[in-house]
Amino acid sequence: MKQVATTARPDISVVIPCYNEEDNAAAICAATVDQLEPLGVSFDIIFIDNDSTDRTVDIIRDICRRDPRVKLIVNSRNYGQMRSPTYGIYQARGRAVIGMCADFQDPPALIPHFVERWRAGVDIILGVRETEKTGPVLSVMRRLSYWLARNFGDYPVVPNATGFGLYA
Repeated sequence: MKQVATTARPDISVVIPCYNEEDNAAAICAATVDQLEPLGVSFDIIFIDNDSTDRTVDIIRDICRRDPRVKLIVNSRNYGQMRSPTYGIYQARGRAVIGMCADFQDPPALIPHFVERWRAGVDIILGVRETEKTGPVLSVMRRLSYWLARNFGDYPVVPNATGFGLYA
C-alpha cells in the first residue's frame, strides 16, 4: 500500500536506534506499523543508524522509498546507546515519542497500551522488564546500583526501565 506523505505534525514518532540490524530492521518496522495503523493515529518511524557495517542502511533506505512515514538518520560513527536515541528524539516531530530497540528487546505489542494511556492523559509511560536473563554477578550489581540510586540519588529511579516507553 502506497502511503501519502504529509507535512502535518504526526501524533506519534517512533525512534529506533540501530547498529548492524539487517536481520531485524524490516521486521521491527513492519511490527511497529502493524501496531500503530489500527490505532487511528498519524505516525512516523525514525531509524537512527550508528554506522552499521552490514546491510542495515540499505534495507531501511528501501523501506523509506516505499513508505514516506519511515525516515532514516545515518550517523558517520557509532554514537552509542545514549546519544544516538537522544538525537533521534530531538529530530522527532510527533506530539509524543516512543523510543524502542531494533532487536525486539522492546515488544511492539505494548505500543497500543502506551497510546491508550497517553490518550487518557498520561505524559510518560515506561515499559519495565519483569524478568531478565543475566548471570548472578550482573544481577547483584544491578540490585546494588538500584539500591544506591534509590538511597543516594537526587531523582527516583524506576528499576528495570530501559527507556522503552512513550514520552509526551
